[in-house]
Amino acid sequence: MWVFPVGHFGEVLDRVGGKLFFVLEDQRPDGPLELESSSLVAWISGQSQLQAADDFVAKLGDFVLSLSDRDAYRKIASALAGAAQRLLMKAHDIAVLNAYHPNSKSLTRARAFATFRSILLKGDEELFAFVSIRSILNLALSGSQLKNAASIEADVRVAAGLELPVSLNFGEALHSLNPINVVIGSNGQGKTRLLLGLAQAAVSRMLSMRDDVGAELLQPDSLKVVAFTYEPSHWSRLRTHGIEVVSMGIDSASWRRVTSLIHQIASSDDGQDNLRQIELILAQFIPTDELFLPLIAREVDGVERIQFREFIERMSANLLAGVDLTKSPIMEAPTKGTYSLSSGEKSLLSFCLSTFLHTRGGALVLIDEPENHLHPAFISLLVKTLVSTLVATESRAVVVTHSPFVVREVDRSSVLILKRNMEDLPELYRPSLQTLGGDISMIVDHVFQDGSIKKAYERRIDAVIAERMAEGAQIVTNDLVVDLGNDGARYLHAQAALAGN
Repeated sequence: MWVFPVGHFGEVLDRVGGKLFFVLEDQRPDGPLELESSSLVAWISGQSQLQAADDFVAKLGDFVLSLSDRDAYRKIASALAGAAQRLLMKAHDIAVLNAYHPNSKSLTRARAFATFRSILLKGDEELFAFVSIRSILNLALSGSQLKNAASIEADVRVAAGLELPVSLNFGEALHSLNPINVVIGSNGQGKTRLLLGLAQAAVSRMLSMRDDVGAELLQPDSLKVVAFTYEPSHWSRLRTHGIEVVSMGIDSASWRRVTSLIHQIASSDDGQDNLRQIELILAQFIPTDELFLPLIAREVDGVERIQFREFIERMSANLLAGVDLTKSPIMEAPTKGTYSLSSGEKSLLSFCLSTFLHTRGGALVLIDEPENHLHPAFISLLVKTLVSTLVATESRAVVVTHSPFVVREVDRSSVLILKRNMEDLPELYRPSLQTLGGDISMIVDHVFQDGSIKKAYERRIDAVIAERMAEGAQIVTNDLVVDLGNDGARYLHAQAALAGN
């Protein structure tokens, strides 16, 4: 962890690695503080005692605290005990300033320095780390059971007498946490059975987990496993063994339940902090300042609705009691009045809230074909939203899909292709091409061997080629190429080359 003391005129006085170098109200934490050698430490050591936070700010100006993840905050809370809450709340965390107060003086000063600018580029984990401070201070410091799991392995039963080795990789991709693995395969390959097998292995405590340096982690006795599916009946047996099963999809009744989902999250331990995290996630795909919750007017001073952000900031028992759980949320903007979200946005909002609610405290999440009924653009949003939610709850997820749009959002090290071999037995292997940001057509060809299947447009091109060859005419002409897309044009040129034309 780093502490950046910032002077009144914005100059960075020094940087100290290791534990914090000051205490609050002259109360020292238990045990000595180990200080790294630096000019600032030398300056402090010349004082009669370590500086209290108030004295430090009075002499040197505001300080900015930037920590990489929630574990760093947990270490501070553990080291400083009761002093930690005041210390952390007094610090100006750069990630949060950047998100909520981009014009603040502290942030303006910080932007002048390269070190601070690099911190401003950090992602979800830093932001959720700060938003979770109160939860970290109020609850046990251990965090999620899966927060350190970089890989999970299991021998998964996919049929009677048949087990399939499954290796899941949750290492970093593009310098950020990758909490999702994807299993892709065509229909009938056994993707749902694989998920059911993973759930059974978790219930039987047969998962093998390791951290990012390969050290083995013990599977906890009470590992939470949550399954999201359009076919909850497939999970009825495992539900009796403690697997939480959530039905996916959205209809008018499901949309009304969104109010109840928000209310449940708000009513949970540290509900206000949880809703702040939810707002950060929802803001990726809807304008959260236009989201209102319905109220029972007689319970809340005659007001019939409240803005979601205001609801978060004014959180109280009376306000929670005033939420009308029988009504849907309301979208309202000054320029267009009351309006409705699209079905895709509603589905995404419901999915995000359900995922967060069921994974608080960390969970292994198993999701069966979440892309059903979604437009490709919303598939990308769904994956982005899922990743942010998993980071917020320190969870891990396995998604089975037949959509290349899902696979395109994940690094190939976290993608598994499921197919049947010549003996009609299931096999898993990793793709050889990079899937993250990959070409959809190439992913389809690679995963589904789509290139071996004669497509309708290829048959039409073949007919034109045969006709032109019979006439002795040139095969590739501008008028033909302009009628084709990229894949069709490539096929035309390839076939013309084979024909020697």
